[in-house]
Amino acid sequence: MPNPLTGVHTPHRALCAAGHECRPRPHDALKRDGICAVCAKRDPASVEAAFRARLAELGATLIEPLWLGVHTPHRIRCAAGHECSPTPHSVLRGNGVCRRCAGKEWDVFYVVADQAAGRIKFGITSGDPQPRLARHRASGYCTVVRLMVGLPSDASPAMEQAVLAALRLADIAPLHGREHYDAAALALVLDVVDNYPLPPGSVDRHSRTANRRLTGEGWADNPAAQTDPTSNGSV
Repeated sequence: MPNPLTGVHTPHRALCAAGHECRPRPHDALKRDGICAVCAKRDPASVEAAFRARLAELGATLIEPLWLGVHTPHRIRCAAGHECSPTPHSVLRGNGVCRRCAGKEWDVFYVVADQAAGRIKFGITSGDPQPRLARHRASGYCTVVRLMVGLPSDASPAMEQAVLAALRLADIAPLHGREHYDAAALALVLDVVDNYPLPPGSVDRHSRTANRRLTGEGWADNPAAQTDPTSNGSV
């Protein structure tokens, strides 16, 4: 029996119903957060082991050399030989590993801006980008800075991960979520996107790029940049 004087915020040694040794805090247990990180799938080692086991069941090979966390994409080669980057969380929820095999290939990359709020967002989607851009426009992101469509397989997710990695290296944190950043990050984002090595014969990035170009130091003094990005000439 643990000493009650150790306090409700101090970890106490316990044995869960499944037999796992754990160290929950009474405060967390009383909040019904559970006592066992393994059973709750919060223990990194257990989640990684389950992820690797699931990949083996699916005939997939983990290429990523290090465990990056349950919500971070990991490089994988599916049973059909396609390289893909699902998150362990998605795989463990039964969503599979390969979008190409599932017929959900990402082939669009975009960067949009909310000039009034001084923020940007980048992301990927499939097929016609207009529905996704319309949703972002409703949230204030009315300027399309880059729009690249018809990208080859895996290029969009890889480009997105390259941008995120560059931002992490520069110690630039998102405003919220994973892809919403202050406008000051725009120059770095565009540097990665515009210099990303696409395979030979892939889409011409310049002919598919929005003509409203903004700079990281400030918004371009261009009246056209104030207009709706879906108007003629924006893409």
